Amino acid sequence: MSSSSSAVNSLSSSLTNTSSASTSASSTSASSSTAASGFNGTSQFAADLKNAISRAVTIASLPIAQLQDQVNLLTQQQTAYQGLNSDITNVSLAIENIRTAIGANSYSVTSASTSVATANVALGALQGTYSLNVLDAGSHTEAMSNDGLAQVTDPTRLNLAAGTSFQLSVNGVQTTINLTTASLNALAKGINSANVGVNATVINIGSTASPDYRLSLESTGTQDVPIDLKGSDGTSLVTVQEHGAEACYQVNGQPPAGIFSTTQNIKLASGVTATIVGAGSTTITVNRDSSALGTALNGLVSAYNSAVLDLSRYHGQGGGVLSGQSEIFDLESELRSLVNFWGGTGSATSLTSLGLSFNQSGQLTLDSSALASASMADIDTFFGDGSTPGFLLHAESVLNGINDPVSGTLTAAINQTNTSIKNDNAKIADNQQKVAALQQNLSQQMSKADAAIAVLEQQASYYTDLFSAMKQDAANITNS
Repeated sequence: MSSSSSAVNSLSSSLTNTSSASTSASSTSASSSTAASGFNGTSQFAADLKNAISRAVTIASLPIAQLQDQVNLLTQQQTAYQGLNSDITNVSLAIENIRTAIGANSYSVTSASTSVATANVALGALQGTYSLNVLDAGSHTEAMSNDGLAQVTDPTRLNLAAGTSFQLSVNGVQTTINLTTASLNALAKGINSANVGVNATVINIGSTASPDYRLSLESTGTQDVPIDLKGSDGTSLVTVQEHGAEACYQVNGQPPAGIFSTTQNIKLASGVTATIVGAGSTTITVNRDSSALGTALNGLVSAYNSAVLDLSRYHGQGGGVLSGQSEIFDLESELRSLVNFWGGTGSATSLTSLGLSFNQSGQLTLDSSALASASMADIDTFFGDGSTPGFLLHAESVLNGINDPVSGTLTAAINQTNTSIKNDNAKIADNQQKVAALQQNLSQQMSKADAAIAVLEQQASYYTDLFSAMKQDAANITNS
């Protein structure tokens, strides 16, 4: 039986060495403490067997830890790229603000007498003055519900006549007004929703104690138009109180007989409109200036400086998660290309000629006095309208190179990072399944080995006790 004891001692020594190696490896993986949780042995070597499982699982889990580190790095890069994407979005918004600033926002209009007319200006207007002479401001046709109808003391519940179907006639055009609620308020709302040339309101011509709500109709145009409203029985419910009249006006004294209009909103010239208020004369002046452009350029300076500052954080030894990434250098180059555009003529050939310059730290600044001295004609030529050659078209090309959904510098970097994260997470999940299968298989194998060792231990104990008893019996016989 000495050979059996030697075999047990040899296995014990081997498992002890394995246990030492396992203890060393377990410090590198958080999973080692639970790797062999499914194994519970009964032999004196059970702890060594359990440590052997832990060591094997720890080693098998090392690729998972490496992948998780890679995912953590990619996630940080993803966040950094998204921050840069916000910077570029702000630059894009600043460019759009410039487009608006040299368009509609570069115009201003004043009326010398707002009691005669107010004015509005839009893109395409020409600078200059317009003399507006209102001969007749015009008036709207007014109608009101008749006396003798059912008195309406609560317009939310009562109406002028029974029924829910009414016939409205405006300038000979018949329109059926169908109600879902039989009330005066619902009737007025139905007329307004029909949008057939009259506006309806509900007014109280009675006292607070004894209200008498009436339906009031007014033509939307300045003209004399027949208005009528009939109930379901054909009875007329309204009477015209005042007949309207067309507005009449002259522009720069022409034409002598005046221009007649069925609306008080009139067009004086391309991009210049006015709203007639009353009879009389006024001068409407249209101007253009660069004040709105100055505000927009300040916005570009701020957005550009923020983007360049964020990009600079990824340079050098402390460059962080994007240090050395080619996209950083590409983005910096593209942004410089954006602001270094050269074109146009006269007083506006570059952003520098409009007051933008770089300071010693590479940040943009704006001198508003330089912008104020540039002519709007030269500014228009330099910037273009986004479809013709100019800064706006150039900026669109540069920004598309950054954010194009397919080939954009930043878009491609974000998409590639997202794909890498997805792929690495898939590899982690696959490796975790393999490690789980390894742990299960090892637990089963070690359980069998532990059971065999337990049997050998029992046999060794039995024969040791047997030899001891035989030795004692021999000694007793000798002594006797």
